[in-house]
Amino acid sequence: MSKYHFTYKTVDPFSGEYYIGKHSTHDLNDGYQGSGHWVKRGVGDQRMLITGILAFFDTEIDALTHEAIMVTEDTLDDP
Repeated sequence: MSKYHFTYKTVDPFSGEYYIGKHSTHDLNDGYQGSGHWVKRGVGDQRMLITGILAFFDTEIDALTHEAIMVTEDTLDDP
């Protein structure tokens, strides 16, 4: 069974906060929304977070490269 490699964006639709990351999985419906502190806190607070796939890649390295392109200094500074 092959793995899916993709970048994703998880958003809190009420606050506008978001998290961009990379995930590799055998199951596209594994419910993964991110591993960052913000995502874990949101899930723990039972916030309704929405996660969407930005792009699929053939390799994990390609997905990591795309994540690095998406998560810039401007993204990190975005309130």
